[in-house]
Amino acid sequence: MSHYRSPQEMVQDELSKWNEIKNIIESEEMDEQCLLDTLEGETEMYELLLAIEEMISEKEGEADYIKKRIEQFSIREKRIRSTIKTLKNVMLSAMDKAEIKTIKGPLATITMKSTARKLLIEDESEIPADYWIKQDPKLDKKKLLSDLKDKVLVQGANLDNGGISLQIRRT
Repeated sequence: MSHYRSPQEMVQDELSKWNEIKNIIESEEMDEQCLLDTLEGETEMYELLLAIEEMISEKEGEADYIKKRIEQFSIREKRIRSTIKTLKNVMLSAMDKAEIKTIKGPLATITMKSTARKLLIEDESEIPADYWIKQDPKLDKKKLLSDLKDKVLVQGANLDNGGISLQIRRT
């Protein structure tokens, strides 16, 4: 019976081998390149990491394809919703002109009804202050980050120590 091993498990196994071999041969006088060549020859770390990179590439392709399909479906949905709106307007216009208030059918009842009045803003600058909502101040994070990078001391804020990231360049 074969046991599925996750990429994390495989990497952990190879790291264990890598560290065991590294500890053994570090005691010998060996330059860094020779050490790396020996580690590469005695473990499958490089091959494993390259295989994982291939998995990443495949998953990125899948994700890109799904994103593209979602965009295509979103465009199609908007067209369909536009068609629905047009068809409803055709029905409404016909019912209004024919003065038909309700149609009862086997699958639906269609009713023409009045809607509530909507607010129309003609010129915001003429509206009195009583109708405006006062906003709380909003933190300008861009300026704060810029000042901190320029070594300005700002009480209550600081920069983290950064981190590491993985870069994959495909040829």
